[in-house]
Amino acid sequence: MFRLREISFTRHSVLLALILVASAVLSGAPKNKQYRGVLSDQLCGLEHPELMQDARECTLGCVRGGSRYVLANRNEGVVYDLFGKTIPDELAGQQVVITGRWNKRRRAVRVYAIAPDNE
Repeated sequence: MFRLREISFTRHSVLLALILVASAVLSGAPKNKQYRGVLSDQLCGLEHPELMQDARECTLGCVRGGSRYVLANRNEGVVYDLFGKTIPDELAGQQVVITGRWNKRRRAVRVYAIAPDNE
């Protein structure tokens, strides 16, 4: 009988330890963050050429020419490469808010959601 209680206690201890380790790992996992800025392209980044009056048309032209979308935060002077979700062309050149997660390996933001920034 003593041996049975010992085994049961050991199982519960191991299970509790596994739960604690799993919760510590999951709580340290990166969380989604909101990134705000202008939906631009890699070629132009923070600034479009003065010849182009419309940021939307410039961005769309560059993307059609092979450039990729980026998020340009002019206040912080940062340009984020984007990957993951397909970026809708109708948001080109607009202020947007992106819900995503920074990926160190790719040095880019994985996009989970994108919407116009109404602030």
